[in-house]
Amino acid sequence: MKGFVQILTLGTILTWSFTALLSSVNANNEASSKINGSVTSNLSNETIARLKRLCDNSNCNALSASCYKCDTNDNCRYGETTLFHCKVYNFLTCIGKQNMTKEFQCKYCFLTKPGEEHDCKQSNTSCNVATTPRVKVKATCETKENVFCLGHRTFTKMVPCNWTSGRSRIVAFILSVTLGGLGIDRFYLGHWQEGLGKLFSFGGLGVWTLIDVVLIGTGFIVPSDGSLYI
Repeated sequence: MKGFVQILTLGTILTWSFTALLSSVNANNEASSKINGSVTSNLSNETIARLKRLCDNSNCNALSASCYKCDTNDNCRYGETTLFHCKVYNFLTCIGKQNMTKEFQCKYCFLTKPGEEHDCKQSNTSCNVATTPRVKVKATCETKENVFCLGHRTFTKMVPCNWTSGRSRIVAFILSVTLGGLGIDRFYLGHWQEGLGKLFSFGGLGVWTLIDVVLIGTGFIVPSDGSLYI
């Protein structure tokens, strides 16, 4: 009976020890997962694939800004140069140390210079670019790869309506000069009602044709859908 109690006690102690060891392993795995996975939790598969093409197999200290996860904060004076600790994303392979200090200019990504430091893509193709003042629409913007900045590198902002349906001003002008009397220039730009008027009036006996040559040449007449010329 005494031996049975000893065996039972020993079994209980081993069970507790094994449970504690397993809990410790799980905790370590969860912590490691948080450290290694936190940098990818907000990245899409498309972004990860793009970063691999851009950053893999290069010098870790000379990668583009988008290849790093940096511990940034806003405890700096706007416009001044500051240093932040950065780490190469864990899914990337590069040459050298993956932890380093990088120099930032203290400003948020959405305050960087358009065209020079970030590019915006407008998805709205129903606005009219010819209105005064210009209509503003929401666009998705991406910070350029080499720019270090605070906050999200992808953001939205209101930009002036700016899109094209692919019509060329040069083509429209050539059509106006050569076939304007038949209204082909107006048809090309989508103004089919005016085009019919020119067609059946033989270009307004030449007067309408001449006026359209001047208006299209100066850019006063634009495509009917309100888009820009290419």
